[in-house]
Amino acid sequence: MYYQCVRIYRLRRGALGRVRRFVDLRLVPALAQQSGFVGYRFISTADDRAVSESVWETEEEAVAADVIEADWVRATISGDLDGLPDLLVGPIEIEITR
Repeated sequence: MYYQCVRIYRLRRGALGRVRRFVDLRLVPALAQQSGFVGYRFISTADDRAVSESVWETEEEAVAADVIEADWVRATISGDLDGLPDLLVGPIEIEITR
């Protein structure tokens, strides 16, 4: 069973491009080097929010990834956010892919 770490960010107006670029160039490579990494997605919404989803082989690896991402957020993009992101970590109960 895989585990997922989901963060929901409230971005400041106009920050999406900068955040997306930093995520792509800095965060994703750091996460991809971690043990148990399966995948990552970054989704933007029309209302200045973004969602990051990372998938891990174990719960421990998902929790460790949360620490890495939280540290990265504080150091890199905290000025582009309206408050702290919402966080969810848990097992993937149902997954359907095509």
